[in-house]
Amino acid sequence: MPDMTGLELTRHLGNKKPIIVFTTSKKEYAVDAFELNVADYIVKPVYAPRFLQAVEKVREIFSSNKSDVSIEEKEFVFIRDSGI
Repeated sequence: MPDMTGLELTRHLGNKKPIIVFTTSKKEYAVDAFELNVADYIVKPVYAPRFLQAVEKVREIFSSNKSDVSIEEKEFVFIRDSGI
């Protein structure tokens, strides 16, 4: 991201509380990310089993918060091919 880090973006979300999974090569920021209540933090290279573990965690969070979750048509997920 050219203008800010993922952590900075997460801090600027205000009242919005998306379910966030970080995918990064920087393991030293994991504690900071979890302090922002992210769902998971995957260190690259990303392998399918670890990715699927994160997806399952997101599903559990989503299911447990159904009354608090609303999905709008314009919401989406970014997935960049990382060779898994």
